[in-house]
Formats: sequence, C-alpha cells, structure tokens
Amino acid sequence: MSLEELKGLCQKGAKAIAVFGSYVRAKDYVEGVSDLNVFALTRDKQLLLELASMGYSPVMLDEESLRQLCEAGDPLCYYVLYDSKVLCGSLPRVSFKLTDGTCRKLRDQAINSFCFAIESHFRSDELNSVRYAFKAIKLSVAYRVCRDKNRVIVSNDEAESSCKELNLAGCSEMKDLLMMMRLKLKLTTWALDRIAQALSNNLDLPVPTASELMREYGDHVAKLVYDNGVWRVLLKDGKWDSFKK
Repeated sequence: MSLEELKGLCQKGAKAIAVFGSYVRAKDYVEGVSDLNVFALTRDKQLLLELASMGYSPVMLDEESLRQLCEAGDPLCYYVLYDSKVLCGSLPRVSFKLTDGTCRKLRDQAINSFCFAIESHFRSDELNSVRYAFKAIKLSVAYRVCRDKNRVIVSNDEAESSCKELNLAGCSEMKDLLMMMRLKLKLTTWALDRIAQALSNNLDLPVPTASELMREYGDHVAKLVYDNGVWRVLLKDGKWDSFKK
C-alpha cells in the first residue's frame, strides 16, 4: 500500500491518517530497517488489520483515547501531534501535557528496546539487534532529557546533541549503531555489552550484558524482561529464571 492508498483510508471511515516517526524525518529514515509508523484516528478495527497486513506498524485510536493519552503525557501523543505528516483528514484539537509519566514511559521503552535487542542477538537476528540497540540508547537519552530538561526530543540530531550536552554515556555508540543500520552490519556481543553499560549509566539501573547472560545460560536465552525491579529470563525450554546483576 502506497501513501496515496493510505490517503484513501479516510474514505473508509478513518477521521485522519498520518505517518509519524523517522519516516517524516528523511535524514533519520533508514530504508529497509526503520519502521513506517501509521496512525489512524478511527474505531474501525478492520482498518488496523488491513494496515498490519501491509507491513505497516499501525496505531489506532479514537478521539477520546488520544485525548487521554495527551493528558497523561504519553510520548505517543507528542509523536502524533508534532512528529507526523497527516495524509488525509485532520487531527483533533488536543494538547500534549508533559508529565512524570512521560519520562517513565520513555525509560520503560528504553528498557524494552534493549530486551528486544538481546532477544534478537540470541536468535542471530542481527538487523533487529542493531535496530533495537539503537532505539534503546536513543530512548535512554530521551528519558534523561525529559527528566533533566523537561522536554521531549524526537530526531537523531537532537539525541546526539543532548547526549553530549548532558554528558551521558553511549554518545559514540549511538552514532556507530546508526552507521551499522545503514550499512547492515553485524552487532558483536562486545558491542552489545557496551550498550548495556551505557544504559546502566543513563537509566540508573543495573542492566545485564549479553556476555553475562551467555555465561549464565549459554545460547538458551529466548526472552528478557524487566518486571517490578527484577530481570527475568525465559529459556528456550520454556522455563523462567530470575537473573541477578
């Protein structure tokens, strides 16, 4: 489905269709790697299924749900309002309110992205390992900007300059990961360990490295989650274990 075809979804009941994220920032978009995020203002779940089946990463909300997200300070509201391109229809008149929940959400997203990077690494999905490692570092910087500067950043340039301004960890690694994404290069275990160390610094959280997980579980790691202050590992045999950093 092309962007022109996406515009036609407003004729199928959507009040607005927008693309958001790196796709609207040509400098940040990496063809074949970056997601093409689509926002649909509708209650029609069939449109959601249609978008997903076409390979998009869709988000579907009605007006009231979007309004609630904006009041709660969910970063998604900021992205839809200020980091998007409306293809058809119009977005409702709502305002984003930055809250403590904004920063918590960014921190959680950084942690989740790192977990996805670890999982991808252990199943030899190198492209997604690099992609999620980059997201984890960038989101950790976004979290610190939110916490320390009370604002939201979206672009790679903002993340790079903010990382240096706040003297955070992982600034050079973030640049390296972006280059690796563009060149489709492999992320080594050692490099992923450096990402974990940077996140530990930026998030004030002991983050397990890939090497530590490898020593403890071999290549049997299937999933990593951070749940109520505890790192938990799902092994390929279906058993869960708590990993103490």
